[in-house]
Amino acid sequence: MNSLEILNYEGPVLQLVKTDTLTLIDQWKKPIAQFRMPGLLAFLNGDISIADSSGKIWNWTRQSNDACADYGAIVNFAVE
Repeated sequence: MNSLEILNYEGPVLQLVKTDTLTLIDQWKKPIAQFRMPGLLAFLNGDISIADSSGKIWNWTRQSNDACADYGAIVNFAVE
C-alpha cells in the first residue's frame, strides 16, 4: 500500500492512500473519501470539506500549517 500521512496532530489524523484512485483514510483507519486529482485539489484548496468516520468535518485550509504535509509533496505523491 502506497500512502502518505497528510495531517498529523500528535499522531496521524488523515492519510492519503494511492491505488487506482486516491483514498483519504482517517485516524481510525476508515476510508472517508475517494478522489481523482481534481477532487484532491478541491480538498487541498479548501473548496470542499470532508467528514471523518466520527463525524468531524475537516477543511484543509483551516488546519494548522505545522500539522499539514507540504502541498507540493502531496501533489507529487498523487501524480507519481
